[in-house]
Amino acid sequence: MRWIIFVLFPLMVYGQTQTFTIPSDTLISPQEIVLPKACELISTDTISQLMGVPTKDLMVLEPPVVGEQGVSSCFFKWADASTPHGGIFVQLMKNPAYDSYPDYIRSFIDDKLVQGESMPGRSGKFLYAEMEVKGLRVAWCYEQSRFYWNLGNNHLCMLAFNLPAMGKEEMESKGSRLIGMISHSLLDPPLR
Repeated sequence: MRWIIFVLFPLMVYGQTQTFTIPSDTLISPQEIVLPKACELISTDTISQLMGVPTKDLMVLEPPVVGEQGVSSCFFKWADASTPHGGIFVQLMKNPAYDSYPDYIRSFIDDKLVQGESMPGRSGKFLYAEMEVKGLRVAWCYEQSRFYWNLGNNHLCMLAFNLPAMGKEEMESKGSRLIGMISHSLLDPPLR
């Protein structure tokens, strides 16, 4: 019996450390929130290893900040045989409608899961599926190549792939890994 307890204890501790503690849902004014730079949340070495792209072939593009934006974005780009501008886009956002719609960020995920997203120029909607990544509730759509998740009620995150040849299972797997890495960077140290 001692061996069973000895073996199970490390597994239980390991499992607990793999679930994120989400910041309080206490609403914070967007003016008090400082978003980290999205390009600093994942290293090019990590992208290189995960996507199988040589680090020297990666370009990191950070859009310039104009005025006071509630958004931080980054595009990790490389040459891809199937797409001229292949890569991964990461975006962090504060609540853009804080004064009139304080629960916007929490509702955003629910809306994607329930209502989907309109198809430009066509009738119908892209439907989002729910998945869990280390305790985080994620809305994702393979057809849109996007993942959305929130960290509390003050931070909305988005991950998008511009890699049309990528299969659904591969996108789900790599998206899940990137969401875990991005969230770890954001929650350690904890977000304000």
